[in-house]
Amino acid sequence: MNYEDHLSDDAPVPEGGFALLNHFQQNGARQRVTSAAFDPYEELLWTGNVGGNVVSHYSPGAEKYTGYRTNLSGTRDLLIKEKCVISISQEGIHGNERTGRSMFHHTSRNLTDLSCIHHMPNAPHTVVVGGLQQTIVQFDVETLKEQRVVYLKQPNCLKICSNDKFIFSSDTGGKVTLRNSNTAEPISFIDCLYQGFITDFDICGNSLISCGCSNRYNADMCVKIFDLRTLRLKKHVNLEFSPHFCRFIPSDENKVVAVSQCGQLQVIDTSNDELSHDPMQIESTFGVDSIAISPSKQCIAIGDDGGYIHLFSDRAQPVFHENPNPTEFYQHDELTTHIPITDAMTPLGIVNLPINNNYLSDWPAHMCQKTYRNCAYNYGDRELSGCSIRKS
Repeated sequence: MNYEDHLSDDAPVPEGGFALLNHFQQNGARQRVTSAAFDPYEELLWTGNVGGNVVSHYSPGAEKYTGYRTNLSGTRDLLIKEKCVISISQEGIHGNERTGRSMFHHTSRNLTDLSCIHHMPNAPHTVVVGGLQQTIVQFDVETLKEQRVVYLKQPNCLKICSNDKFIFSSDTGGKVTLRNSNTAEPISFIDCLYQGFITDFDICGNSLISCGCSNRYNADMCVKIFDLRTLRLKKHVNLEFSPHFCRFIPSDENKVVAVSQCGQLQVIDTSNDELSHDPMQIESTFGVDSIAISPSKQCIAIGDDGGYIHLFSDRAQPVFHENPNPTEFYQHDELTTHIPITDAMTPLGIVNLPINNNYLSDWPAHMCQKTYRNCAYNYGDRELSGCSIRKS
């Protein structure tokens, strides 16, 4: 599919920047898009909304792939595994296949107000969840059991990230805590110098970026960059707006995407002290509530409060994944003969059926063998002598 027509002539793609490629509704309900995640294995974009629905779209053309409901309280976050799509609600962890079939629903007294989920870096079948509660829970998606419950000294856990060495969690106190990658126990912390709370943070290499609020109401107009080797502030990048989200472009420690709740987006080169271009503005009256960056580094998906998804790209024909696994689609059976619903005379036998298929009316093979019927009574000469042949 050619996506060049989606790019506006008035907003060409700047060098090293992004432009709007496509925007579409998540589903017909127009509910707030609370979470977004690109599939790390297939060419799919997954989003969740406040109604508890999880919806996937195939490729930048936004062909709807699946849509299903996991809960009634709203989808808070998403995590895509190789064989499972995991979503969390306020009080539960839900797993589904990509086709939508339910795999599990887990609730417990340790899950009271969840808001984030992340995979354990050293355990492929274990996820860690947190939220506006004073516990972090490790959950095994294979055994469907809670492996460990970590009680927090911090007030809560708003977001969880990880690298090869540590797990990182943020809280409303303006700090990011470094945790053991196996047990999630605290090791150290970084004071991000916010009097309010951290709205977002991300990890790449030896750098941590964050954005947050200097007080309860006003967000800082900058992105702060910390060095994980010294746990100190390295620099901050001033912006023309107050960012609510900040993410690294995958595997690029010098490229950062900052997005405000009002829909302003800017790509920052942290190696350059000056901004290369002006921020872009999403043409929407709704606030931004979720963001995701594709594994190919070519697309940025932004979900808003009106149920719309805005897809940005740095090229006219992008892909979500450079080497995706094949996506399984339903194969539609095309009938060669069409019969009007009002036709009561045409026999249904004229419709050709596919060959090499098993039908419900098929008999077992052992009941379809050709054989001679055994006679139940052996007639002797006496009985046969009494028989006569009559000509009609």
